[in-house]
Amino acid sequence: MMCFTNRKEGAEILLEYSGGPARGLLDAAGVREIDQHLETCVECRKLVEAQRTVFSALDDWAAPAVSADFDQKLYVRIAAEKPSFWQRYLPVTPIVWWKPAVPVALAALALSALFVIRTPHSSPIQTQPVIGKADIEQVEQALDDIDLLAPAPSSSVM
Repeated sequence: MMCFTNRKEGAEILLEYSGGPARGLLDAAGVREIDQHLETCVECRKLVEAQRTVFSALDDWAAPAVSADFDQKLYVRIAAEKPSFWQRYLPVTPIVWWKPAVPVALAALALSALFVIRTPHSSPIQTQPVIGKADIEQVEQALDDIDLLAPAPSSSVM
């Protein structure tokens, strides 16, 4: 038999068995099962005995009577209390204007971040021309063409 302390709802079952508020967790078969378990399990037996002691102490306790001028004494005591640091510097009325201001501020922050990220840079980007590998034969052909088009030097031999 699995110990009640290892079960998910075991503590609630033992509390109800001890005399706590009935939650409908126990029936006659459940009570018999717990009785049999308590004969062998020392841990559960101690828990049930301790809980029964607590319940009997709570049953024996009587709340003191409230005096007729309790409310008046309470209000005088509250009025005499020194306000805390934040109560002195913040207004007494609730601040209700900040509730709609928070989403507006977040939206403004998101839009400004979007503009900063998406705005193109003002300085033009300098691109370098791409120089590829030149074929030696093509360069030689281009130089020959330039020589053909260039005027021949005049020879001034005398």
